[in-house]
Amino acid sequence: MNKNGTVILGITQYDYDAALKELGGLKEVLDQLLDVIGKKNISVEKVASTLMDMAKRYKELRTQVQSYTSDDPEIQALLSTAQKELEQGHFEETERLYNQVAKQIEEKLQNLQEIKDKRLFSAAEAKFANGKLKMIQLAYLDAAHYYQKAVELLPVKYEEKSGLYLNESAFAFHAAGQYSEAKPLFERSLAIFEKVLGKEHPDVASILNNLAGLYTIQGNYIQAKPLHERSLAIREKVLGKEHPEVAATLNNLAELHRTQGEFTQAEPLYKHSLAIFEKALGKEHPNVATLLDNLGMLYHLQGDYVQAKPLYERSLAIREKVLGKEHPDVASSLNNLGLLYTIQGNYIQAKPLYERSLAIREKVLGKEHPDVAISFNNFAELHRIQGNYAQAILL
Repeated sequence: MNKNGTVILGITQYDYDAALKELGGLKEVLDQLLDVIGKKNISVEKVASTLMDMAKRYKELRTQVQSYTSDDPEIQALLSTAQKELEQGHFEETERLYNQVAKQIEEKLQNLQEIKDKRLFSAAEAKFANGKLKMIQLAYLDAAHYYQKAVELLPVKYEEKSGLYLNESAFAFHAAGQYSEAKPLFERSLAIFEKVLGKEHPDVASILNNLAGLYTIQGNYIQAKPLHERSLAIREKVLGKEHPEVAATLNNLAELHRTQGEFTQAEPLYKHSLAIFEKALGKEHPNVATLLDNLGMLYHLQGDYVQAKPLYERSLAIREKVLGKEHPDVASSLNNLGLLYTIQGNYIQAKPLYERSLAIREKVLGKEHPDVAISFNNFAELHRIQGNYAQAILL
């Protein structure tokens, strides 16, 4: 019979005693099990075996919960109380207590996760800061690796930051001449920003611009053009037609046309970009120097050396003044001016420009950078033109 004195058919005194023994003599628990059986529609022939199965499961559970411990005093108190309630056969209270344990642990873990995420974010920001520091020092590969480490540390919920870090990493690889490393990072960054910020956000335009520039360098002009055009449309719409970022995109489109020999299309874009930059940033800004250099190269390629030379010289003067005499952009201006003198036959003037350009690039960019190879080739060509074949071969 159960605790209420009700006789349960199918359970003999032998069955009762065997179950009680299995339960370790906990009569309150046995009464509770019998009460459960009495409320279920169990066939008489299965009652005894069902009771024994229940007793075995209880024994397993009791053994299991005896090993439950916690270094949190509040959780440990709940576990101890739940164990006592279980041994008294108070199943509903035991269930409530274990649910409370689970809930409190989940809440504490959530708090711990938030703390962990904040600390990981701080660590990521520190790596990102080091990346910026390396960019300031023109150590592009070191910067790229710091940015990538920042991405790895960043918790998943900081998706927009991840897009920023990826873009910066890609830009650093690009600056280091490692274009195959840069491309997938730009693409991942673009996908994140389009998802998080929307397809007409200025940051999306920036990554489109960067990716298009990479395609241009790699000779993928067909892929580059629509990206530049989309970037320009976004910037004109969101920022206004006289914004410096609009000027930057116009310059990049002009570069694309120039690279393909479309000089007529390139010239008005360069001039429009230059006018915006001079108005918005001042006539001695590095961006102005870039436009002067690019426009000079356009005239240079068309054989108009008279217009090209003063543009190169003004660009060089701005860059030396604003960026310092050992900046890679200074090396580019020196190289371009050296090319102009070479074509004009002014070899004596060209040589020191090439030498200085090469020295800057080797020092700042490293000897494996593509721009270093360009300087070597130009220097070798100068020697070849002058008949110094032995020196040309050595280079």
